[in-house]
Amino acid sequence: MIADGARRRRADQRGETTDESHARLDDERIVAAVTDAASRGRIPESHDPETTTCVKRPTYVGTVRMYVRGGSQALRVIRSLGLVPPRHSMLMVRENKMASTIAVAEKKSVDAARHAFTNDSAFMIAYERAIETEKKGSDGDSSEVCLVDDPFARMLAGNKGKELSDSFGISAAPQFGLWPDFHKQWTVVRTKFIDDHIARIVNEFEASAICGEQLQFLNLGAGLDTRSLRLKAMAKITTSYEVDMEAINGPKGDLFEAIGAGSEHPFLCQRNIVTANMTNDGELEASLVESGFDRERATIVLAEGLIMYLGDKAETFLKDVSRIVVASGSWLILNFIEHPALTNEKVRELLMRGGWKDLVFNCFGDEVLDYGRFDKSYEPSKAFSFVVCRKD
Repeated sequence: MIADGARRRRADQRGETTDESHARLDDERIVAAVTDAASRGRIPESHDPETTTCVKRPTYVGTVRMYVRGGSQALRVIRSLGLVPPRHSMLMVRENKMASTIAVAEKKSVDAARHAFTNDSAFMIAYERAIETEKKGSDGDSSEVCLVDDPFARMLAGNKGKELSDSFGISAAPQFGLWPDFHKQWTVVRTKFIDDHIARIVNEFEASAICGEQLQFLNLGAGLDTRSLRLKAMAKITTSYEVDMEAINGPKGDLFEAIGAGSEHPFLCQRNIVTANMTNDGELEASLVESGFDRERATIVLAEGLIMYLGDKAETFLKDVSRIVVASGSWLILNFIEHPALTNEKVRELLMRGGWKDLVFNCFGDEVLDYGRFDKSYEPSKAFSFVVCRKD
Protein backbone atom coordinates (compact mmCIF):
# COMPACT_ATOMS: atom_id res chain seq x y z
CA MET A 1 0.00 0.00 0.00
CA ILE A 2 2.87 2.38 0.87
CA ALA A 3 4.56 1.57 -2.45
CA ASP A 4 1.31 2.17 -4.33
CA GLY A 5 0.87 5.49 -2.54
CA ALA A 6 4.41 6.55 -3.42
CA ARG A 7 3.83 5.53 -7.04
CA ARG A 8 0.65 7.61 -7.20
CA ARG A 9 2.47 10.63 -5.72
CA ARG A 10 5.28 10.33 -8.31
CA ALA A 11 2.68 9.99 -11.04
CA ASP A 12 0.89 13.11 -9.80
CA GLN A 13 4.17 15.04 -9.85
CA ARG A 14 4.67 14.06 -13.50
CA GLY A 15 1.06 14.85 -14.39
CA GLU A 16 0.40 11.16 -15.17
CA THR A 17 -2.64 9.01 -14.42
CA THR A 18 -1.99 5.79 -12.52
CA ASP A 19 -2.39 3.77 -15.75
CA GLU A 20 0.08 6.05 -17.53
CA SER A 21 2.52 5.57 -14.65
CA HIS A 22 2.13 1.81 -14.95
CA ALA A 23 2.67 2.12 -18.68
CA ARG A 24 5.87 4.15 -18.19
CA LEU A 25 7.30 1.65 -15.70
CA ASP A 26 6.28 -1.31 -17.87
CA ASP A 27 7.97 0.25 -20.86
CA GLU A 28 11.11 0.97 -18.84
CA ARG A 29 11.29 -2.72 -17.96
CA ILE A 30 10.83 -3.63 -21.63
CA VAL A 31 13.55 -1.22 -22.70
CA ALA A 32 15.90 -2.59 -20.04
CA ALA A 33 15.29 -6.14 -21.27
CA VAL A 34 15.76 -5.17 -24.91
CA THR A 35 18.94 -3.22 -24.11
CA ASP A 36 20.35 -6.13 -22.12
CA ALA A 37 19.57 -8.48 -24.97
CA ALA A 38 21.25 -6.13 -27.41
CA SER A 39 24.40 -5.96 -25.26
CA ARG A 40 24.54 -9.78 -25.22
CA GLY A 41 24.28 -9.93 -28.99
CA ARG A 42 20.81 -11.44 -28.99
CA ILE A 43 19.54 -8.67 -31.28
CA PRO A 44 21.59 -8.25 -34.47
CA GLU A 45 22.65 -4.76 -35.49
CA SER A 46 19.87 -3.49 -37.71
CA HIS A 47 20.28 -1.47 -40.88
CA ASP A 48 16.91 0.09 -40.18
CA PRO A 49 17.79 3.40 -38.47
CA GLU A 50 14.43 3.47 -36.69
CA THR A 51 14.93 0.11 -35.02
CA THR A 52 18.66 0.64 -34.36
CA THR A 53 18.00 4.00 -32.74
CA CYS A 54 15.39 2.54 -30.48
CA VAL A 55 17.65 -0.27 -29.30
CA LYS A 56 20.50 2.16 -28.61
CA ARG A 57 18.34 4.65 -26.71
CA PRO A 58 16.88 2.73 -23.76
CA THR A 59 14.51 5.42 -22.53
CA TYR A 60 10.79 5.77 -22.18
CA VAL A 61 10.72 8.26 -25.06
CA GLY A 62 12.76 5.87 -27.16
CA THR A 63 10.24 3.11 -26.57
CA VAL A 64 7.31 5.29 -27.59
CA ARG A 65 9.19 6.47 -30.67
CA MET A 66 10.07 2.87 -31.42
CA TYR A 67 6.40 2.03 -31.63
CA VAL A 68 5.29 5.22 -33.37
CA ARG A 69 8.04 5.04 -36.00
CA GLY A 70 8.77 1.34 -36.11
CA GLY A 71 5.18 0.11 -35.81
CA SER A 72 4.77 -3.63 -35.56
CA GLN A 73 8.56 -3.97 -36.03
CA ALA A 74 9.01 -2.95 -32.39
CA LEU A 75 6.61 -5.60 -31.17
CA ARG A 76 8.32 -8.26 -33.30
CA VAL A 77 11.69 -7.44 -31.73
CA ILE A 78 10.28 -7.58 -28.21
CA ARG A 79 8.28 -10.75 -28.75
CA SER A 80 11.20 -12.48 -30.46
CA LEU A 81 12.97 -12.26 -27.09
CA GLY A 82 10.12 -14.07 -25.40
CA LEU A 83 8.85 -10.85 -23.83
CA VAL A 84 5.16 -9.98 -23.79
CA PRO A 85 4.40 -6.28 -23.31
CA PRO A 86 2.13 -5.91 -20.24
CA ARG A 87 -1.40 -4.72 -20.91
CA HIS A 88 -0.54 -1.22 -19.58
CA SER A 89 2.49 -0.92 -21.87
CA MET A 90 2.40 2.06 -24.19
CA LEU A 91 3.28 -0.36 -26.97
CA MET A 92 0.11 -2.35 -26.35
CA VAL A 93 -1.99 0.72 -25.60
CA ARG A 94 -0.96 2.31 -28.87
CA GLU A 95 -1.40 -0.92 -30.82
CA ASN A 96 -4.87 -1.46 -29.42
CA LYS A 97 -5.87 2.18 -29.98
CA MET A 98 -4.63 2.05 -33.55
CA ALA A 99 -6.48 -1.22 -34.27
CA SER A 100 -9.63 0.21 -32.73
CA THR A 101 -9.33 3.46 -34.70
CA ILE A 102 -8.81 1.57 -37.96
CA ALA A 103 -11.77 -0.72 -37.25
CA VAL A 104 -14.07 2.23 -36.51
CA ALA A 105 -12.92 4.10 -39.62
CA GLU A 106 -13.40 1.00 -41.79
CA LYS A 107 -16.88 0.41 -40.36
CA LYS A 108 -17.87 4.03 -41.05
CA SER A 109 -16.51 3.75 -44.59
CA VAL A 110 -18.40 0.50 -45.29
CA ASP A 111 -21.60 1.83 -43.70
CA ALA A 112 -21.41 5.00 -45.81
CA ALA A 113 -20.86 2.94 -48.97
CA ARG A 114 -23.79 0.67 -48.12
CA HIS A 115 -26.01 3.70 -47.56
CA ALA A 116 -25.20 4.98 -51.05
CA PHE A 117 -25.94 1.61 -52.68
CA THR A 118 -29.63 1.53 -53.64
CA ASN A 119 -30.21 -2.05 -54.83
CA ASP A 120 -31.81 -3.47 -51.68
CA SER A 121 -32.36 -6.95 -53.14
CA ALA A 122 -28.59 -7.29 -53.60
CA PHE A 123 -28.15 -6.79 -49.84
CA MET A 124 -30.70 -9.53 -49.20
CA ILE A 125 -28.98 -12.00 -51.52
CA ALA A 126 -25.59 -11.18 -49.96
CA TYR A 127 -27.03 -11.79 -46.48
CA GLU A 128 -28.44 -15.15 -47.55
CA ARG A 129 -25.05 -16.16 -48.95
CA ALA A 130 -23.49 -15.03 -45.67
CA ILE A 131 -25.64 -17.16 -43.38
CA GLU A 132 -24.90 -20.20 -45.54
CA THR A 133 -21.16 -19.47 -45.45
CA GLU A 134 -21.22 -19.12 -41.67
CA LYS A 135 -22.60 -22.63 -41.22
CA LYS A 136 -18.99 -23.78 -41.55
CA GLY A 137 -18.08 -22.25 -38.21
CA SER A 138 -14.73 -20.73 -37.31
CA ASP A 139 -12.98 -24.12 -37.46
CA GLY A 140 -14.40 -24.95 -40.88
CA ASP A 141 -16.61 -27.74 -39.49
CA SER A 142 -20.37 -27.90 -39.78
CA SER A 143 -23.06 -30.40 -38.92
CA GLU A 144 -24.73 -29.45 -42.23
CA VAL A 145 -23.10 -29.43 -45.65
CA CYS A 146 -22.20 -25.84 -46.55
CA LEU A 147 -22.99 -25.21 -50.22
CA VAL A 148 -21.68 -21.64 -50.58
CA ASP A 149 -18.42 -20.11 -49.39
CA ASP A 150 -18.54 -16.33 -49.69
CA PRO A 151 -16.36 -14.65 -47.05
CA PHE A 152 -17.30 -11.19 -48.39
CA ALA A 153 -21.08 -11.54 -48.19
CA ARG A 154 -21.45 -10.54 -44.54
CA MET A 155 -19.43 -7.34 -45.05
CA LEU A 156 -21.58 -6.40 -48.02
CA ALA A 157 -25.00 -7.22 -46.57
CA GLY A 158 -25.12 -5.08 -43.42
CA ASN A 159 -28.28 -4.98 -41.30
CA LYS A 160 -30.55 -4.19 -44.23
CA GLY A 161 -29.87 -7.57 -45.84
CA LYS A 162 -31.15 -9.45 -42.79
CA GLU A 163 -34.24 -7.28 -42.42
CA LEU A 164 -35.21 -7.80 -46.06
CA SER A 165 -34.53 -11.53 -46.01
CA ASP A 166 -36.52 -12.12 -42.82
CA SER A 167 -39.58 -10.33 -44.22
CA PHE A 168 -39.37 -11.52 -47.82
CA GLY A 169 -40.33 -15.19 -47.83
CA ILE A 170 -44.09 -15.36 -47.48
CA SER A 171 -44.87 -12.21 -49.48
CA ALA A 172 -42.65 -13.20 -52.41
CA ALA A 173 -43.98 -16.68 -53.12
CA PRO A 174 -47.40 -17.56 -51.73
CA GLN A 175 -47.00 -21.11 -53.04
CA PHE A 176 -44.40 -21.55 -50.28
CA GLY A 177 -46.48 -19.74 -47.67
CA LEU A 178 -45.76 -22.21 -44.88
CA TRP A 179 -42.03 -22.36 -45.68
CA PRO A 180 -40.69 -18.97 -44.53
CA ASP A 181 -37.06 -19.87 -45.29
CA PHE A 182 -37.76 -20.81 -48.88
CA HIS A 183 -35.94 -17.79 -50.33
CA LYS A 184 -32.86 -18.32 -48.18
CA GLN A 185 -32.67 -21.88 -49.51
CA TRP A 186 -33.37 -20.74 -53.08
CA THR A 187 -30.46 -18.29 -52.92
CA VAL A 188 -28.13 -21.04 -51.71
CA VAL A 189 -29.32 -23.50 -54.36
CA ARG A 190 -29.10 -21.03 -57.25
CA THR A 191 -25.64 -19.82 -56.14
CA LYS A 192 -24.36 -23.38 -55.91
CA PHE A 193 -25.91 -24.25 -59.28
CA ILE A 194 -24.21 -21.30 -61.00
CA ASP A 195 -20.85 -21.85 -59.26
CA ASP A 196 -20.81 -25.50 -60.30
CA HIS A 197 -21.64 -24.72 -63.91
CA ILE A 198 -18.93 -22.04 -64.15
CA ALA A 199 -16.34 -24.44 -62.70
CA ARG A 200 -17.45 -27.22 -65.07
CA ILE A 201 -17.36 -25.00 -68.17
CA VAL A 202 -13.94 -23.58 -67.27
CA ASN A 203 -12.47 -27.04 -66.66
CA GLU A 204 -13.92 -28.47 -69.88
CA PHE A 205 -12.73 -25.50 -71.90
CA GLU A 206 -9.24 -25.66 -70.39
CA ALA A 207 -8.98 -29.34 -71.29
CA SER A 208 -9.87 -28.66 -74.93
CA ALA A 209 -8.38 -25.18 -75.43
CA ILE A 210 -5.66 -24.56 -78.00
CA CYS A 211 -2.44 -22.73 -77.02
CA GLY A 212 -3.67 -21.53 -73.64
CA GLU A 213 -6.82 -19.86 -74.96
CA GLN A 214 -9.00 -18.49 -72.14
CA LEU A 215 -12.67 -17.77 -71.65
CA GLN A 216 -14.09 -14.38 -70.80
CA PHE A 217 -17.00 -13.85 -68.41
CA LEU A 218 -20.02 -11.62 -69.02
CA ASN A 219 -22.02 -10.95 -65.86
CA LEU A 220 -25.27 -9.18 -66.76
CA GLY A 221 -26.93 -7.37 -63.86
CA ALA A 222 -23.92 -8.16 -61.67
CA GLY A 223 -25.08 -6.26 -58.57
CA LEU A 224 -22.97 -7.35 -55.58
CA ASP A 225 -21.74 -10.57 -57.19
CA THR A 226 -18.42 -11.64 -55.61
CA ARG A 227 -17.40 -14.50 -57.89
CA SER A 228 -14.38 -12.59 -59.20
CA LEU A 229 -13.17 -12.51 -55.58
CA ARG A 230 -14.13 -15.94 -54.26
CA LEU A 231 -14.68 -18.54 -57.01
CA LYS A 232 -11.42 -20.33 -57.83
CA ALA A 233 -12.46 -21.07 -61.40
CA MET A 234 -12.42 -17.32 -62.11
CA ALA A 235 -8.61 -17.37 -61.90
CA LYS A 236 -8.71 -19.11 -65.30
CA ILE A 237 -10.88 -16.37 -66.85
CA THR A 238 -9.12 -13.70 -68.85
CA THR A 239 -11.57 -10.85 -68.13
CA SER A 240 -14.84 -10.47 -66.24
CA TYR A 241 -17.21 -7.87 -67.72
CA GLU A 242 -19.63 -6.86 -64.96
CA VAL A 243 -22.60 -4.98 -66.36
CA ASP A 244 -25.13 -2.89 -64.48
CA MET A 245 -26.67 0.58 -64.40
CA GLU A 246 -24.74 3.67 -63.32
CA ALA A 247 -26.85 3.91 -60.14
CA ILE A 248 -25.47 0.50 -59.18
CA ASN A 249 -21.91 0.61 -60.49
CA GLY A 250 -20.80 3.84 -58.81
CA PRO A 251 -21.80 2.94 -55.24
CA LYS A 252 -20.78 -0.68 -55.83
CA GLY A 253 -17.22 0.42 -56.59
CA ASP A 254 -17.09 2.41 -53.35
CA LEU A 255 -18.51 -0.49 -51.34
CA PHE A 256 -16.08 -3.02 -52.79
CA GLU A 257 -13.20 -0.65 -52.10
CA ALA A 258 -14.42 -0.18 -48.51
CA ILE A 259 -14.28 -3.93 -47.81
CA GLY A 260 -10.77 -4.17 -49.27
CA ALA A 261 -11.67 -5.78 -52.60
CA GLY A 262 -8.78 -5.34 -55.00
CA SER A 263 -6.31 -4.38 -52.27
CA GLU A 264 -6.38 -6.63 -49.20
CA HIS A 265 -8.44 -9.12 -51.20
CA PRO A 266 -7.11 -9.33 -54.79
CA PHE A 267 -9.47 -10.10 -57.64
CA LEU A 268 -8.89 -13.45 -59.31
CA CYS A 269 -9.08 -12.04 -62.84
CA GLN A 270 -9.14 -8.73 -64.62
CA ARG A 271 -12.45 -6.87 -64.24
CA ASN A 272 -14.15 -4.37 -66.51
CA ILE A 273 -17.10 -2.58 -64.94
CA VAL A 274 -19.55 -1.77 -67.73
CA THR A 275 -22.40 0.70 -67.38
CA ALA A 276 -25.50 0.03 -69.45
CA ASN A 277 -29.25 0.27 -69.16
CA MET A 278 -30.31 -3.04 -70.67
CA THR A 279 -33.84 -1.79 -71.38
CA ASN A 280 -32.47 0.73 -73.90
CA ASP A 281 -32.15 -0.66 -77.41
CA GLY A 282 -28.54 -1.17 -78.48
CA GLU A 283 -27.01 0.23 -75.28
CA LEU A 284 -25.68 -3.10 -73.98
CA GLU A 285 -23.85 -3.90 -77.20
CA ALA A 286 -22.41 -0.38 -77.56
CA SER A 287 -21.17 -0.33 -73.95
CA LEU A 288 -19.54 -3.75 -74.25
CA VAL A 289 -17.76 -2.83 -77.49
CA GLU A 290 -16.48 0.37 -75.87
CA SER A 291 -15.20 -1.59 -72.86
CA GLY A 292 -13.13 -3.95 -75.01
CA PHE A 293 -15.41 -6.99 -75.04
CA ASP A 294 -14.05 -9.53 -77.55
CA ARG A 295 -16.89 -10.96 -79.60
CA GLU A 296 -14.57 -13.56 -81.09
CA ARG A 297 -13.64 -15.04 -77.70
CA ALA A 298 -15.65 -17.82 -76.08
CA THR A 299 -17.70 -16.38 -73.24
CA ILE A 300 -19.62 -17.56 -70.19
CA VAL A 301 -22.72 -15.38 -69.97
CA LEU A 302 -24.52 -15.15 -66.64
CA ALA A 303 -27.88 -13.43 -66.17
CA GLU A 304 -28.86 -14.08 -62.56
CA GLY A 305 -31.90 -12.32 -61.09
CA LEU A 306 -32.12 -9.93 -64.05
CA ILE A 307 -34.57 -10.77 -66.82
CA MET A 308 -37.61 -10.68 -64.53
CA TYR A 309 -36.95 -6.96 -63.99
CA LEU A 310 -36.78 -6.09 -67.69
CA GLY A 311 -40.54 -6.25 -68.25
CA ASP A 312 -41.59 -6.20 -71.90
CA LYS A 313 -37.91 -5.82 -72.90
CA ALA A 314 -37.12 -9.41 -71.89
CA GLU A 315 -37.43 -10.79 -75.41
CA THR A 316 -35.30 -7.99 -76.83
CA PHE A 317 -32.70 -8.68 -74.17
CA LEU A 318 -32.42 -12.35 -75.16
CA LYS A 319 -32.10 -11.40 -78.82
CA ASP A 320 -29.39 -8.85 -77.96
CA VAL A 321 -27.37 -11.38 -75.96
CA SER A 322 -27.62 -13.93 -78.77
CA ARG A 323 -26.41 -11.35 -81.29
CA ILE A 324 -23.54 -10.06 -79.11
CA VAL A 325 -22.17 -13.45 -78.04
CA VAL A 326 -21.31 -15.36 -81.20
CA ALA A 327 -18.10 -17.27 -80.48
CA SER A 328 -18.07 -21.04 -80.55
CA GLY A 329 -17.64 -22.55 -77.08
CA SER A 330 -19.75 -19.86 -75.40
CA TRP A 331 -22.29 -20.75 -72.69
CA LEU A 332 -25.37 -19.01 -71.31
CA ILE A 333 -26.62 -19.47 -67.74
CA LEU A 334 -30.02 -17.75 -67.55
CA ASN A 335 -32.12 -17.43 -64.40
CA PHE A 336 -35.77 -16.57 -65.17
CA ILE A 337 -39.32 -16.71 -63.87
CA GLU A 338 -41.71 -18.61 -66.09
CA HIS A 339 -44.95 -16.70 -66.61
CA PRO A 340 -47.53 -16.49 -69.42
CA ALA A 341 -45.51 -13.93 -71.40
CA LEU A 342 -42.23 -15.83 -71.00
CA THR A 343 -42.85 -19.56 -70.86
CA ASN A 344 -40.21 -22.26 -71.18
CA GLU A 345 -41.36 -22.79 -74.74
CA LYS A 346 -40.95 -19.09 -75.56
CA VAL A 347 -37.48 -18.97 -74.00
CA ARG A 348 -36.49 -22.10 -75.94
CA GLU A 349 -37.74 -20.62 -79.22
CA LEU A 350 -35.90 -17.31 -78.74
CA LEU A 351 -32.60 -18.92 -77.74
CA MET A 352 -32.60 -21.53 -80.49
CA ARG A 353 -33.22 -18.79 -83.04
CA GLY A 354 -30.22 -17.00 -81.56
CA GLY A 355 -27.96 -19.99 -82.23
CA TRP A 356 -27.95 -21.60 -78.76
CA LYS A 357 -28.01 -25.40 -78.55
CA ASP A 358 -28.42 -28.23 -76.06
CA LEU A 359 -30.81 -26.27 -73.86
CA VAL A 360 -31.34 -27.77 -70.40
CA PHE A 361 -34.13 -26.39 -68.19
CA ASN A 362 -34.34 -26.83 -64.43
CA CYS A 363 -36.63 -25.43 -61.74
CA PHE A 364 -36.39 -25.15 -57.97
CA GLY A 365 -37.24 -28.51 -56.44
CA ASP A 366 -36.44 -30.79 -59.38
CA GLU A 367 -33.72 -33.44 -59.20
CA VAL A 368 -30.98 -30.87 -59.98
CA LEU A 369 -32.05 -27.58 -58.37
CA ASP A 370 -32.37 -29.16 -54.96
CA TYR A 371 -29.03 -30.06 -53.27
CA GLY A 372 -31.04 -31.47 -50.38
CA ARG A 373 -32.51 -28.05 -49.53
CA PHE A 374 -35.97 -28.19 -51.12
CA ASP A 375 -38.95 -28.93 -48.88
CA LYS A 376 -40.49 -31.97 -50.59
CA SER A 377 -43.94 -31.20 -49.16
CA TYR A 378 -44.19 -28.64 -52.00
CA GLU A 379 -44.20 -29.12 -55.77
CA PRO A 380 -41.19 -27.91 -57.79
CA SER A 381 -41.76 -24.32 -58.90
CA LYS A 382 -41.16 -23.00 -62.40
CA ALA A 383 -41.28 -19.50 -60.95
CA PHE A 384 -37.64 -20.16 -60.02
CA SER A 385 -36.02 -21.53 -63.16
CA PHE A 386 -32.77 -21.80 -65.10
CA VAL A 387 -31.78 -22.67 -68.61
CA VAL A 388 -28.20 -23.55 -69.54
CA CYS A 389 -27.12 -23.76 -73.17
CA ARG A 390 -24.12 -23.34 -75.47
CA LYS A 391 -22.98 -22.24 -78.91
CA ASP A 392 -20.96 -24.49 -81.23
